[in-house]
Amino acid sequence: NRNHSSTAPSSPFSPSRSSSNSNDDSKKMRVRTESEDRKLRTRALIQRGKVIAVIVLSSGVLSLGRYQLSILSRMQSGSTVGATIGLVREDMDESLECAYHNPHRNKDGQSTSASSSSTTTQYKYSPASIEQYILENASKLGYDTSDNTQFADTCAILRDTSSPIYNDLQSYFAELEHYNTLVREFDPIPDLRLRLHESGDNLEEVCNSVKIHPEGLLKGVFQRQLLSSASGSGSVGYMEPLLPTMRSQKICNDLDTYLLSMEYLIHDFHAMCQKLKKHSKLVFVDMGASLDFHDSDAHESPAIYVNSIYSKFGFTFDHIYAYEITQKSPPHVFESVPNELQSAYHWINVGVDPRPCAKMNPFTMIANNFSPDDLIVVKLDIDTPEVESRLARQLRDDPWILELVDQFYFEDHVHQLELAERWTGTMNGSVKRSLELMSEIRRKGVAAHYWP
Repeated sequence: NRNHSSTAPSSPFSPSRSSSNSNDDSKKMRVRTESEDRKLRTRALIQRGKVIAVIVLSSGVLSLGRYQLSILSRMQSGSTVGATIGLVREDMDESLECAYHNPHRNKDGQSTSASSSSTTTQYKYSPASIEQYILENASKLGYDTSDNTQFADTCAILRDTSSPIYNDLQSYFAELEHYNTLVREFDPIPDLRLRLHESGDNLEEVCNSVKIHPEGLLKGVFQRQLLSSASGSGSVGYMEPLLPTMRSQKICNDLDTYLLSMEYLIHDFHAMCQKLKKHSKLVFVDMGASLDFHDSDAHESPAIYVNSIYSKFGFTFDHIYAYEITQKSPPHVFESVPNELQSAYHWINVGVDPRPCAKMNPFTMIANNFSPDDLIVVKLDIDTPEVESRLARQLRDDPWILELVDQFYFEDHVHQLELAERWTGTMNGSVKRSLELMSEIRRKGVAAHYWP
């Protein structure tokens, strides 16, 4: 069990009934009617940050405000049934290591790939100055609100002419417009792997073909050097600074038009290209898959945007794993999928399971089947904060998954004023906590972006 400085009251829980063939066990347990069995059967007394006593649950999770009680494993010995209980804070990992079965991973959990991701000592994340200011002053800026009566005004910082980062923000947005113009004008190129030699001796030549400016992103486009960046890792490179709006800044003036706009994202395709091999697989894992591929509004749907922008720069997905809990008929699904995605599309019409190691946890599938040589893009948007936050923290805390995932997109339903009406009933946590989480994921080697 973990020790914590804060306390939490005991809470009732109603687990399903358990049975035993042992007469000894029946003597130990008070016989209950079905009505009584639905009442309190487990109580954890938490005092001074320690679990004083725990009665075994037959269910998995008990919420205690900011805490959870999770049964991590069960064991049976003779007539004794026990459970290992983990006290887990909302913002901490789930204390569970998975035994992944992957031929690209040795018995010590290390990658067998010669091009395994850079080590921690080699990797360095450098946030943009405007991102650093926002993270350091998040509480002062009012982003530490996490209840349904207070919401963070994330547009205020963009309008505040007295802010020390106001001028830098305006400069960045101007350069961002130029970047998006260059992306739109870029002529599509074929799959980069088709041109790569088995030896990789022409990698730099191939990767240079994806540059939108001969001088690169920083010297050629973002000359004020207001991008966040990562060095020592071939697939991260430059990223947009994490901003509190968590999507296009243009929502501050026109929410309806720019709600789904993807033109706040920076993709460093030249950096992504550096990790490619002739045998690399390109994988897109879509948690919360949308079938709204054809959008008549000003901006195409985010789902099709990701596929089209990667394809435009020579990254054609071999596999698209689309997880969606809303039941759809197979004919409707494949009628909706664009022709160019049909051969790669895997429709998985079930909800995701956030438990580490669970079969229907998409990270388990990734961890068991792919290599650090592959380029893996993950999108998380299932509109269920309790599940989403567990999955995002698993990415942050699992070294093997961190080694595999390259790009991560996440729509985090926090207490944000601008989205409060649209996110009614699905908000959890603060803008400050979300910014810190995304920053932590970036610092651990994954290019983390907000999803609209």
